[in-house]
Amino acid sequence: MRLVEKDWTTSVIQHKRKYNGWIIVVLILIVVIALAGVLWIANQKLYTAIRHSEQSNKVLTKKLEWYQQELTTVQKNVRMIQEDTAIQDMTHQIEDYMATDDFVVNKIYFYKDTSHQLEYLYIDIYNQPKMESYYSAQGVYTLPDQQVQAKCKQMINDIQKFYTEGEHLPVWSKKTVVYMTINNYEIGNTIDGKFELSAK
Repeated sequence: MRLVEKDWTTSVIQHKRKYNGWIIVVLILIVVIALAGVLWIANQKLYTAIRHSEQSNKVLTKKLEWYQQELTTVQKNVRMIQEDTAIQDMTHQIEDYMATDDFVVNKIYFYKDTSHQLEYLYIDIYNQPKMESYYSAQGVYTLPDQQVQAKCKQMINDIQKFYTEGEHLPVWSKKTVVYMTINNYEIGNTIDGKFELSAK
């Protein structure tokens, strides 16, 4: 009888062990599935967050591009305002102030192009007292042409030197055309840095 009891106890113990083993396996499976589910949910949340972040980045990139365009426009406008203000200031400084022994600037007009170059300018002068006797009329002097040219060049050079000392002004280059007049009558003009008297 004792032997039978022993066998029965052993059988029960072995059965419990198998049963416990299956419970452990099932529990492990449940834990693994639960972890997989949690990881999948976390992954989906992360994927959604990434997609949302990408969309936000696209919106921000478009906004940044728009702001950059606006900034460029503002910078261009600021430069134009600076140039226009500098031209007005230069005009006021030159008119009735800039003079040589022969001429005084009456009016001056600056015209710039879109590439911030000084395209051309008009210089209208009146004579110093000593030049009045040599002036016939309508931009013509009784002096030899070389002397008139030299006097006009001197006036233009003085204005250009003064102009180049200013800030935010369009560039006065060799291509800048200078028209010189007296009481709105043409005396001559400078093209490619060379002054020529107008044909009368």
